[in-house]
Amino acid sequence: MKKADNDESLAPILNSIGAAVIATGLKNRVEFMNPAAEALTGWTRQDAVGKEVTEVLQIVYADTRLPVENPGVKVIRDGEAASLSCHVLLIARGGIGIPMMGSAAPIRDDGGSITGVVWVLHDATEHHQAHQALQETFEKVEQAKREWESAIDALPDLVCLVDAQGCLIRANRAVEAWSLGRVVEVKGRELHELLHPACAHPDCYLDSLLQPVMERTLGQPTGQEILDPVLKRHLLVNICPVMDRNHRTTQSAVVVVQDITERKRAEQEREKLIQELDAFAHTVAHDLRNPVALIIGFAELEQSFGTTSGEDLQQSLRVIARFGRKMNNIIDELLLLAGVRKTKVEAKPLNMANIVAEAQQRLTDMIQEYRASVVLPDAWPEALGHAPWIEEVWVNYLSNALKYGDRPPHLELGATVQEDGMVRFWVHDNGPGLTLEERGRMFIPFTRLNQARATGHGLGLSIVQRIVEKLGGQVGVTSDGVTGKGSVFYFTLQKS
Repeated sequence: MKKADNDESLAPILNSIGAAVIATGLKNRVEFMNPAAEALTGWTRQDAVGKEVTEVLQIVYADTRLPVENPGVKVIRDGEAASLSCHVLLIARGGIGIPMMGSAAPIRDDGGSITGVVWVLHDATEHHQAHQALQETFEKVEQAKREWESAIDALPDLVCLVDAQGCLIRANRAVEAWSLGRVVEVKGRELHELLHPACAHPDCYLDSLLQPVMERTLGQPTGQEILDPVLKRHLLVNICPVMDRNHRTTQSAVVVVQDITERKRAEQEREKLIQELDAFAHTVAHDLRNPVALIIGFAELEQSFGTTSGEDLQQSLRVIARFGRKMNNIIDELLLLAGVRKTKVEAKPLNMANIVAEAQQRLTDMIQEYRASVVLPDAWPEALGHAPWIEEVWVNYLSNALKYGDRPPHLELGATVQEDGMVRFWVHDNGPGLTLEERGRMFIPFTRLNQARATGHGLGLSIVQRIVEKLGGQVGVTSDGVTGKGSVFYFTLQKS
């Protein structure tokens, strides 16, 4: 083929096809152009023939608009075809940039020598638009993926993708917040070993949950609450299989681990409050009923007969007053018990000698009635607290020691500075002592020490515990359960 436009058998075919076809000679000048090439380039065949091909085919890179090296030169030099991608533009006559793709191939004569180059070009506008749409879709998917991953990373819960063996494929940033390792380092590790080796027992953790999930045909999650015995954390583990398009389980699952320690603590506190409310109702029903009934009884007796002698009337009034004071004490202590929880106080250095003296003064009648002896230390170590509350603690400890000590009661008070920076204050009585079971019930709200001998209303030790714990200390009791050796009730406060 010497000149494509003179080839009578080939020209009709080239003129009828939809692709743009241009033929050049060895000097890269246009020798043939079909109608499709005229439409694509904006050049007529008459104007284009004889022109340098780069003048007719002004091809630039789409992103930089820099000229593309003439592929025809390379084709003639190397004797191999060259392609043009859709990332190039054809600057058509008139300056319009048209996305284009195509190729240039050598034209050979019967002896195999290269006589020119044939260009086959296509308008790639639709292809370019489709590519752009696909790229935009891909970018949107990537952006949505990044946003989703950011949202998952922001969760306080540990979210993991694991395989059928429970090995981590991926974890969110919570793995770092929980100090379990870096995100890039945990891949491939077994999840139960990552959380803590103490949780790895199959009866209590992942192995017993994961396999049934993988075998399901539906994607319902399953979960289990576990306790990390080392870190003292309550964890709620939920596992859900990853499903394919046919709603069948794959060989991976999503595991969400929530730290529900605070929730469990709140539930326990709520349960404790409910128990206290029940005990409070019990106290009101039983301990206020008797004095109220006696007061009503004496008042009705006086109202009915009205002729009681002056001495009997005075006795009745004394009884009414005594039980009225008892009711008032019960109400005061109930208010104190309720108020300690919500009242904020500043711990200050205590004058413990004065506080103990005030507590003894309030119990003067009881001490005299029981002919009790009270032994005090020569000096008290300094501690921090709230004086009115600590006075209530001593009043309760001393009154219990008087009630349940031997006859006559012998009380010894003291204090010991501990190595942990706390001071332990204590009361040692000479009573019958306490069994292990009784010691376990001492600080349960509204529990009496001894129902047979108790004349109190069971509020004292509950008040003591709430006050001391509010001030950052602890309460307790020690006893060998030996008659005569008694019990030691104590509370601790921060050393001043």
